Amino acid sequence: MATPQDTPMTCPCCGDEATKTCSGCRDIRYCSAACQKSDWKIHKHLCKSLGQFPERPRKDMRRAIYFPPDGDKPVFTWLETYPGIGCAHVETEGIIDFGRSKGSISIPLNVRTMRPLSKRIELHYDDEFNFNYDCQNPALRTACNDVIRVSWRGPLLAYTGATSAETGDIMSVEDFPMHQYSALMAYLIKLNECSHESLNTFYRQLVAKKIQAARIVEAAKRLPGRPVFEGVEINEDHPAYLVKYGRLAKVIGRGAEPGEISPISQRIGMPLVAWKYPTLKMPSTQNKQGNEEVTAMFINIDTNEDQFGFAPLDWNGPKVADVLLTRGDQKTLDPDTAAAFAAYCHYHILPFVERALVKGSATKQYINRALEEVTPEKWALFQEQWQKLQAKSAEVGDTLVAGKPRMGLTLADYRSVVARFLP
Repeated sequence: MATPQDTPMTCPCCGDEATKTCSGCRDIRYCSAACQKSDWKIHKHLCKSLGQFPERPRKDMRRAIYFPPDGDKPVFTWLETYPGIGCAHVETEGIIDFGRSKGSISIPLNVRTMRPLSKRIELHYDDEFNFNYDCQNPALRTACNDVIRVSWRGPLLAYTGATSAETGDIMSVEDFPMHQYSALMAYLIKLNECSHESLNTFYRQLVAKKIQAARIVEAAKRLPGRPVFEGVEINEDHPAYLVKYGRLAKVIGRGAEPGEISPISQRIGMPLVAWKYPTLKMPSTQNKQGNEEVTAMFINIDTNEDQFGFAPLDWNGPKVADVLLTRGDQKTLDPDTAAAFAAYCHYHILPFVERALVKGSATKQYINRALEEVTPEKWALFQEQWQKLQAKSAEVGDTLVAGKPRMGLTLADYRSVVARFLP
């Protein structure tokens, strides 16, 4: 489901559908008289001047908002724009000259509604304003009704436009609308309470693509009635997708451990990334079963005879608590598929691996026999049988399921596994 956005058809104060048009500027809508009244103290400084603003002088000019360093209130101005490579450009000469000290802030959301803006706002300012100007910008102080405490000095220029989905850069500059002006002022006032970086972090988490994944609950937390495999929703920039799968987390999880791919899942063409939830050190009295379903997923199935059949220590025993399981391709992974894969590893693949290791070390012959069971076709068959078992299908017999040999388990075993995984 897409994240709701702030648009000309939504109220800039609460985000609800807006049907009440301002009679002064005719360029902003509200959901109610109450929201319009609450926004008036900001809106009033530019409301009437929109109707008095001169006609567009040229086709390449776009309406922007200017906070003059020697003016008493914000004003509209025409801004020359032209296309560039990968983004649009604006010409500020004739309005202000920042020289080499131009700074900029990209404003992606309305902090009153905590929704992304449909068009991004760019705010340009003098990056050396503390040295080049003696006092705060009076036009900005007026616009904020003197509630802003950030010591903005010198000129400020704001414009807006549609952005590239890939880079986030503004690709085409558009006329600055009044509903965006409300969002601009809300953002500047909000900087009293938190940093621009923290607001942008919130925005990136807000708009990140949501991935359906599964949480595997450790043995010590398994209570009657609680499923072992729970559905969870994570962001596309979750630390599970860090370097071990060739991705970099954008925001969260600084210093977090990356996820690791189950070698069995990779071999069957459904690479699953497992990631350990952060946990406190396990007390000596706590249940030390760990998460044996996950351990089975990490059995080494490399054809190297010395390494075959063993799981890495990090994925063995009590070191494995709750685990996030997600698809490496970021497609949906439902709890039932996660449970089926865990059963496939633990109750079908593991017995073949143990047979290969019965004499202490695996031989090429036994390794190859085990690997015959780790294929996309065998996984599909196992999953089909798993689903029929869950449905208590009449096709499930003691030795056959839908006319095909049962994979790995007796009927009693299957029922036990289903009951334990999916209560």
